[in-house]
Amino acid sequence: MKKTLFLLILSVVSLALVLSLAACNPKTGGGEGSGGAAGTSDITGGADGDSTEAPGTEAPETEPPIEDQLQLSDVKTLTVDTSKKHQTVESFGASGAWWAQTVGANKDTRDKIAELLFDPKTGIGLNSYRYNLGAGSQGANGNSPDIGDINRKAYSFEKSPGQYNWNRDSSAVWFMKKAVELGVDELVLFSNSPLERLTINGHAYSDTGYKTNIAPQNYKEFADYVLDVAEHFKVDEGLPIKYLSPINEPEFEWAGGQEGCHYEDAQVIALLKVFVEEIGKRETLEGVEISGPEGSSWRNSDSIYEDNTLGLCQKIMKDKTLGEYFKSLDAHSYWSSADVKRNFRAGIDRVAPGIKLRQTEWCEMENGVEYTTGIGIGLTIADVIWEDMTMLDTVSWSFWTAVSCGAYGDGLIYTSDYSGANPRACKRLWALGNYSRYIDRGYTRVDCKSDISSVHVSAYEGKNEYGEDEIVIVAVNKGKSDANYSFAGITGGYNRVSVHVTDEKRDLERTYYGEFKDGTAVSVPAESVTTIVVSAKGE
Repeated sequence: MKKTLFLLILSVVSLALVLSLAACNPKTGGGEGSGGAAGTSDITGGADGDSTEAPGTEAPETEPPIEDQLQLSDVKTLTVDTSKKHQTVESFGASGAWWAQTVGANKDTRDKIAELLFDPKTGIGLNSYRYNLGAGSQGANGNSPDIGDINRKAYSFEKSPGQYNWNRDSSAVWFMKKAVELGVDELVLFSNSPLERLTINGHAYSDTGYKTNIAPQNYKEFADYVLDVAEHFKVDEGLPIKYLSPINEPEFEWAGGQEGCHYEDAQVIALLKVFVEEIGKRETLEGVEISGPEGSSWRNSDSIYEDNTLGLCQKIMKDKTLGEYFKSLDAHSYWSSADVKRNFRAGIDRVAPGIKLRQTEWCEMENGVEYTTGIGIGLTIADVIWEDMTMLDTVSWSFWTAVSCGAYGDGLIYTSDYSGANPRACKRLWALGNYSRYIDRGYTRVDCKSDISSVHVSAYEGKNEYGEDEIVIVAVNKGKSDANYSFAGITGGYNRVSVHVTDEKRDLERTYYGEFKDGTAVSVPAESVTTIVVSAKGE
């Protein structure tokens, strides 16, 4: 994504406090299950600084005024070691599951919502978008009555085998195209269930317990459908389709409430092999990859009721066909402690050393209005990203439902209803933006250490859109005191530093812009997510 060092601060819009008690899009259970408490606070500007407006970041024609060096006390050291390189970052993103098919029809708010998510200057500049390729439970021909919430049903494009109506799901497709228009260069098509007509029971969910809902003889037709859709959007529409993910959290039962399909490990491997074989026959899809297995966590469990993502991924990489094909593996960060993540990285490296990992779904699965507002939710997401980037070496990180209307911790933007009315950007959005707006595709993570152990830091080096060398440091300070830092290890032509803060009252606000030289010190405010950008301006 493109971004700029020079932020002009716009005013934060304050609107009235409205409380909505509609239970919209909560998420529990197996990754995308239904939640409990109803209601959401439709706060469009309040004490916590939540806002529908992004701070302005249009690049000025001239450099902003250089501010005086900060005079700070109790200065600690933040050490960057660019000789110790880790993963190269590819993307930050979110999914359009369940909201884009309605919000995309709201001409009053859809552009603003899209800008908040994808615009690199007025929003957070996400460069990856996950489009939910449905099983056909939505629409006149849908046959999944146990998905009680119509908003959790999803369209398919199929009229009959091999025949398609590309006008279906037009609102969600509008959002996908808008994302690309605003700079997204990585689209993922993901399916939670095979087409209804291909399932054993004719529904987009199981009714037989922990058993799969698709017979092996239908694997190829499932693959043909997904590949046909990808071919349409890539070839006919010119969209940057990069990944196709046919499986979601295969360990769960998926007995209704949303589209889903259970798979045993052997079935995951068999289905993926069919997809790999079939995509290899389509020259038009060169550069598009099959991805998976999208387990709900990074855990390694022997329980049939929990995920064994590590074991499954090891089996995938030991399979001759899949081991040669897969260059990356996808999973979700639910229920995953720091130790679980470290163990996964070590465990998969024993089988496939250095394989790229992609975190493709996470939200804060907690009920309550308090999980929709305030800086606490921003600190939580920022810390999860820090763990995933530094312990798993993830190259991509995606949030779950970008837009929500429930009193539940699953949104970056909250609306008062499913139509997308009264959008409010919460602190979770801006904290993700502390990473996504400043760390471009191609930036490489390098070692970074803080003298203050409670402040979690990570650093990334690359070239910005002006061709300037740049080091981006993201610091997550959950403490009650400011953390003041000077720098060690940053050498060369670096001569400018800017600081961008998300806290209770600020949203990616530039709090300092000055010279970078020996003795330069900056402040990371208490309870903030702060991005420090050190650049070689003019070098």
